[in-house]
Amino acid sequence: MPTIPKITIYKSIILSILVIFIGISIQLFTSTSIEEKVGLDTLFKLRGTLAPPTEVAIVAIDKVASSHYGFNNEPLSWSRDYHARIIQKLQEAGARIIAFDIFFKQARNKNHDLVMAAAIKQAGNVVLFAKLRRELLNTAGQIPQTLTAENIFSIETIHSPLALFEESALATAPFTLPKFPAKVTRFWTFRSTSGDAPTIPLVALHYYLQQDLNTYLQKILPALASNITLTAQAKQLREGLNNNDKRYMQLKNQIFSQDKTALANLLSAYVGTPQPYLNFFGPPRTITTLTYDQVLEDRLPDNFSFKDKAVFVGFSEKLEPEQKDNFHTVFSQANGLDLSGIEIAATAFSNLLHNNTIKPVSTLSSLLIIIGFGFIIAFVSRTYRETVALGLWFILSAGYLYIAFYQFSEHALWLPLFVPLLVQAPLALVFGISWYALDSYRARKKLHRAFSYYVPETMVDLLTEQKQPIQHSQKLQYGICMATDAEQYTQLAENLSPKDLAELMNQYYETLFSTVREHSGIVSDIIGDAMLALWLPITAQATQGNIEIRIQACLTALEIIKAHNKKYTINNQTLILPTRIGLHAGEMMLGNVGAVDHYEYRAVGDVVNTTNRIEGLNKYFNTYLLASAEVMTKTDQFLARNIGSFILPGKHNAITLYEIIQLKANASDVDQQKVEQFHQALSFFRQGLLKEAEIALVGICKTFPTDGVARFYLQQCKQQRTIASDGNLTGENLTNKDWDGTITIDKK
Repeated sequence: MPTIPKITIYKSIILSILVIFIGISIQLFTSTSIEEKVGLDTLFKLRGTLAPPTEVAIVAIDKVASSHYGFNNEPLSWSRDYHARIIQKLQEAGARIIAFDIFFKQARNKNHDLVMAAAIKQAGNVVLFAKLRRELLNTAGQIPQTLTAENIFSIETIHSPLALFEESALATAPFTLPKFPAKVTRFWTFRSTSGDAPTIPLVALHYYLQQDLNTYLQKILPALASNITLTAQAKQLREGLNNNDKRYMQLKNQIFSQDKTALANLLSAYVGTPQPYLNFFGPPRTITTLTYDQVLEDRLPDNFSFKDKAVFVGFSEKLEPEQKDNFHTVFSQANGLDLSGIEIAATAFSNLLHNNTIKPVSTLSSLLIIIGFGFIIAFVSRTYRETVALGLWFILSAGYLYIAFYQFSEHALWLPLFVPLLVQAPLALVFGISWYALDSYRARKKLHRAFSYYVPETMVDLLTEQKQPIQHSQKLQYGICMATDAEQYTQLAENLSPKDLAELMNQYYETLFSTVREHSGIVSDIIGDAMLALWLPITAQATQGNIEIRIQACLTALEIIKAHNKKYTINNQTLILPTRIGLHAGEMMLGNVGAVDHYEYRAVGDVVNTTNRIEGLNKYFNTYLLASAEVMTKTDQFLARNIGSFILPGKHNAITLYEIIQLKANASDVDQQKVEQFHQALSFFRQGLLKEAEIALVGICKTFPTDGVARFYLQQCKQQRTIASDGNLTGENLTNKDWDGTITIDKK
C-alpha cells in the first residue's frame, strides 16, 4: 500500500475532529426520541419477531369472544361471573400467577361480585389492576380555578378496585406506560410519583418467584419473609438494595453466587432503572393468546398447558384497529392495529424475568462510540480516492450496523444508530470525498500549469486526464510553423557566463513566448536560441480556420521583429538580440515522439524542416522575416514582396518565398516603392533578361543600400552571365526554355 502523505493525514484528522464534534453536539443536545424513533425502530425491524415466551400466556377479551357470549366488545360490559369462571379454570390448570388489566371500580350484580371475590380469594394468586389518577392542586390542597404556573403542582393517587375484590386479591398494582410523545417504548417497574408503587409486571414477577425468594429471605431477612403484603415486601426490597443495606446486599450476593438466574434478574429489576425499555416480541398476538371462549370451553391448542405460567387477563383485539386499550409501538400494523395494554404487560413481565429489557449503552459509552466511529470513517473518507473511500465507507457502515444488530439481537444491547450512521457517516462521506476531489482538482490544476510550461495545453489534458495512451497521441494536423533564430547568439554565448546567458535567454524567450500566446500560438520546442512555434486551426470550418492562423502567425512575426531593438540588461550590460524568422504552412504529424520512458511533444514532417531552411535563408538575404507562398495565401492585409523561387538545401522541389515587410495599413510610400521596384527586377530575372534585371537591381541598391535581397540577385545575375558566356550565350539574357528564375541554394 502506498505511503500516505503527511498533509493528507493532517487533513483527515481535521475532518475527523469536525465529524466527531458534530456527532457529539447532536448526541448531547438533541432529544433521545430521535434515536428511539430512528435507531431503536430500525433495530427492531431488522431483528423481526421473536419466539413467544413459554412462561407467559394471555387470556383475552376480544370481538369474537364478546360476540360468542352476547356482550359488547369491552371488558366492563361482561358479567363478572365469567371472570370468576376464568380464575377457576386457570387455578385448576395450575397457573402460577393471574394478573388482570381490567379496572373493577364499581359494584355490579351482587351475586356475580360475590362469586368473583370468592374465586379470587380461593385462587390466592390474583393481582388486580389499580388505576392512577393525576390531579392538579394549589398550595392549599384545593383544585385551582384557573391553570397557572404559580403555586400549582400535580399529584398522583392510586384508585383501588372495588373493596370486595381488593380484600380478596393477592395484591393490587397500577400499570401505566410512558409515551414519548405518543409511542410506547418503555414501562414502569416502580411509579415514583405514586410513592414508589410497584407495577403489575413487577408484582407478578415477585410472586412468580416468591417461593424461591422466601427460601433466602427466611435465612437472611426472616421478618421480610412473613406477615407482610406482597407490595410492601417488594418496596422494602427495593429500598434496602438501593441503599446498599448490609443484609440486603448479603441476600443479593448469595443469590448471585448460587447462579439463581431468575431471582438475580428480579433483584436486578429492583436496583435498575424504573423505566426500562421494552423488548417487544413482535406484532399483536405474538405472545400466546387465548380468548375467553377458548379457555372456558376447553378449546386449547394441542400440547398447551397453563401450568406454572404467568397469565395476563385483559382486552386484546386482533380484528378491530379501533380498540380502546391500545398503544402505538414499533410493531403497530399498517391497518391501525396496535399492541394492547395486556400484551405490553405480559411483555414487560417476560423481559424482567429474563433480564432482557433493551439496555441502551451509557452516555459515556455512546460518546466513545461516536468519537471512535466518527474518527475512523471520516479519516478513511478523506484519505483515499473516491472509489476506495466509498468502498471502505460502505464496509465500515455495514460493519457497524451488523455489530449493532448482533448486540441488539443477542444481548438486547442498544448501540446508537442515528448519529453514527445517519449523521456522521454521510457527513464523512460527503465532506471527505468533496475535500479529496477538491484537492485532486487543485493538484491537477497545478500539474496542468506545470506541464503547460513544457507542452501545449491540449497535450496537458491528454496527460493529466489520461484520455489516451501517450504512445497513441499523434495525429495528422494542418498548421503554420514558425522558426526563429537569435542573431549574434554564438558570440554572446562565448562572452557571457552560463548564468548570465541563461538569464538573457529567459528574458528573450519571455518576449517571444508572450507574443506567440497572445496570438493563439503554441510554443512547441526550443533549442538554444531557436524556437519552433505552431498555429493550429480551431474553428469548425477548416478553410476559414487556416486563413485565421496564417494571419495570426504573420502578426506574431511582425511583433517579434518590432522588438529587434529591445534592450536586455544582464549583469550591468545592455544587450540586444535581433531575431530571424521563417514561416511555412502544411500538414505535419503532431504529438509525442520518443520511446521507452522518454517522450517529447513536437511536430514532425517536411513542413518543419522546410520552415527551418526558410529561416536560415535570412542570412543569405540579410532579412529577418521570410514566409512561404503557402503562408501568404489570402493574407492581403500584409505588404510583402515576392523574392523568388528557390530549391532549398537538401530539397528537390522549388518553393516561392516572400519577405513580409509591414501591415499595408502601416506601410509607407517608400515601402510600397521598394516592393514594386523589386518585383519589376524579379520579373526581368525570371524572363532571363539579365541586363535589364541588373540595371533595375542597381537602382534599388542605390535607393536602398541595405537591401540584401537586391544585392543577392545582383550577385546571381553576375553568376548567370558568367555561366551564359561559358555556354556561348550572349551573357545578357537567358532565353532557353529551361530557365524560370529558380535559384538552387547550396549547402554551406
